[in-house]
Amino acid sequence: MSITNPVAHSDKGCQLWAWNETAGKYKYLVPVRAVPATGAAPSTIEVTEMDSPRKQYIFDRDDTSTMEFDYNYTADKYAACKAVLDGVTENKFLVTYPDGSGVKFEGAGKTWRDAVSTGGEIVGKISVAVLSMDDVDDCSSIVDASTVPAGRVSPFNTNEYTVSFNLNEGTGTAVASMTCASGGYITVPDCDAVLSSDDFNCWNTKADGSGENIAVGSKFYASANVTLYAKY
Repeated sequence: MSITNPVAHSDKGCQLWAWNETAGKYKYLVPVRAVPATGAAPSTIEVTEMDSPRKQYIFDRDDTSTMEFDYNYTADKYAACKAVLDGVTENKFLVTYPDGSGVKFEGAGKTWRDAVSTGGEIVGKISVAVLSMDDVDDCSSIVDASTVPAGRVSPFNTNEYTVSFNLNEGTGTAVASMTCASGGYITVPDCDAVLSSDDFNCWNTKADGSGENIAVGSKFYASANVTLYAKY
């Protein structure tokens, strides 16, 4: 089965939380990629059946739906996930999205490392055998926001940001501005502008071309209103 949140989510800004009995709220665990991890269908969390041998090895239980997540592997993130998941027969989790909505679920889980991934980086994997699940429209009252590390995307920011495109003295068809939710991305558009017989090459975060080059067709994540400048 699958659970589809009505809000279109990106594959950035999704966060996994684990229940903290002492605080009576969910404690930030790790930033995760929406499943499927590629972001090909970012509005859907896939809940699939594990194959029997693997399921029996990890969970030693009958057929159970699972929620699976990827996260960028670092030693501290892996240790944090392992501490929560290992040796616990049942736990409560919450995955939140950039707009503050989320899904609560209960179950037993495991984490492990996977070195086979896009770009060759090591990816951490989480699988949770789910016993129950509920959608949440607003997670602000059930999470401990103080546990979110500095610099992470807030799960409660519902701002929309505008990405504008400046032809940077070139001549051609104006490129319309685009909007995306906090923590979300746009797919960078093409441009037909020309400057002094030089064709458009890419976008850049600075007018003089000294900033970050942004390729056409790539994902650009916005955390504020921003202007991208044509580079020739």
